[in-house]
Amino acid sequence: KQYEKRMRTLHAHAHQILASQERLERLQWEVLRMDSSEWSEVRRYSTPHPAVHKIAAAALLLLGEHEARTRNWVRCQAMLGTLGPQGLFKRVISCQPDNLHPEIVARAEEIFNDLSEIDVHNVSVGIYVFFGWATGLIKEYHARKTNEDTDCDNGDKEKKVKPASVARQIEI
Repeated sequence: KQYEKRMRTLHAHAHQILASQERLERLQWEVLRMDSSEWSEVRRYSTPHPAVHKIAAAALLLLGEHEARTRNWVRCQAMLGTLGPQGLFKRVISCQPDNLHPEIVARAEEIFNDLSEIDVHNVSVGIYVFFGWATGLIKEYHARKTNEDTDCDNGDKEKKVKPASVARQIEI
């Protein structure tokens, strides 16, 4: 009986992971299929709307770029336009929620806190797609952490995590 119960639990967990991965791949696909004019619109701003810079910085933070590197819009633009093995699209595809640091996720959430989907969409369709990927990645991170906590059956829920300061981001 214990074996059967454990197998049912593992089977359900496997389905949750598969569904999560499918959602993540849909988000990644949305970024990859962006029209080049939408993406070049984002990259060609000389002085972007504050939401554009915030979203780019937070998304790049999730991809491993600390905020000291993304404070300057020109540097953000360069990172957004990088091609090749370290290119943005390659990094989006390889970014997995399980590899994110909780303090980095908390900081990205803090940056996104005052942005609404409607406002972002009204500013730029290109940045809206990137925003959707980043916020979706964060949702998948939390969904997987919740499943891990449930599997442990230790009663611990996901703890409130302090957002990473720039100094902490550099350490991480």
